[in-house]
Amino acid sequence: MKPRIFISSTFYDLKYVREDISNFIKTHGFETVMFEDGDIGYTPGQPLDKSCYEAMKNSDMAILIIGGSYGGETSENIEPSDFSEFISITRQEFKTAYSEGIPIFVFIEASVYAEYKVFDLNKKSIINGGFKFNAAKSINVFSFIQEIINIGNISITEFKKPSEIKDFMLKHRIFDDSINEMNNDEQLKSEVIEILVNQLYVEKTE
Repeated sequence: MKPRIFISSTFYDLKYVREDISNFIKTHGFETVMFEDGDIGYTPGQPLDKSCYEAMKNSDMAILIIGGSYGGETSENIEPSDFSEFISITRQEFKTAYSEGIPIFVFIEASVYAEYKVFDLNKKSIINGGFKFNAAKSINVFSFIQEIINIGNISITEFKKPSEIKDFMLKHRIFDDSINEMNNDEQLKSEVIEILVNQLYVEKTE
């Protein structure tokens, strides 16, 4: 059984990035999990987003791509506004992966990450004054990024184009042959993925 990589992001603004990364992953013998490809098994009578979280639980790895859009609210959220924090579907996918111990690689558009740093330095005045940003459409994107940073042991990489994500995945041996050849040995697959993630975290913190 091939390792399954869940690609999590907002859809319309990152559609072509998702497609590009998915094709790249498949050329290395891995499977991708994306709703637009029909990889989510929806359950009748259950909100669609909950099926996404279940699919995440059954994945071996997650690629989270963050751009300027925050995304729609989960089925359990009340109607949001631009300046009230709520949990988006993409953010809940991240929370699900983290709570399940699934390795997560985070890629944030460079322009959004630069604006996040401005936001972090001026948080109170920005929120109170209704300050607007160019790349990020909602300041909830920044609170999402802050949550990831606060966890402290998750790989975060800025990118300007999809090729930078692909270069990162090759450089850090995401497609290591030892993972691809494990077939149905789920325990061994999990152990090898954990080793790769730990090696990457050491590199990022040195």
